[in-house]
Amino acid sequence: MEIIKRGTGIFMLEQYGNKYIRFDAGQICQVILQIKITEEEFNKVKNEEISMGSVVSYYQNQKQYSEDDIRKNLMKDYLRSVKDYSEKLLNKFVDTLATHRDIFIEFYDYVLYEEFTESAIKVEGYTAEYLHKNYPLSPLGAYNYLISLREQPEKALEDLKKGLPRK
Repeated sequence: MEIIKRGTGIFMLEQYGNKYIRFDAGQICQVILQIKITEEEFNKVKNEEISMGSVVSYYQNQKQYSEDDIRKNLMKDYLRSVKDYSEKLLNKFVDTLATHRDIFIEFYDYVLYEEFTESAIKVEGYTAEYLHKNYPLSPLGAYNYLISLREQPEKALEDLKKGLPRK
């Protein structure tokens, strides 16, 4: 992630091969969102022809996407940067995460900051970070495993005890 321009509660960055504007909670909206912008918008903001706030206002006025749609789009951009997944598979991944709101939001935070959160969700005593570091699970796999631990705890715990092959 490379931050290109900063403002109060808003900044422009390059991440996952795309250009974005991220706006923080309490400044423009109540949650942290990151929207993909066009190359033209990126250049105009960089050259100070338009402000980052005006770009965000434009997208907010369009009302084409809900906050969760914006989150899902960023998650898909991240996943595309990791592997060449089909659109169908990308939708399946993010829709599965969305079935558990807390896990969905924590994975979104992972994608935003490219690191695991300090106030991590624990399911059956496990966090996504622990699963990722101690088992051969990608970050997405670790968050999906939290869902398995929540939905089928006996089976998921047994599989861990049998030893998902260690890294």
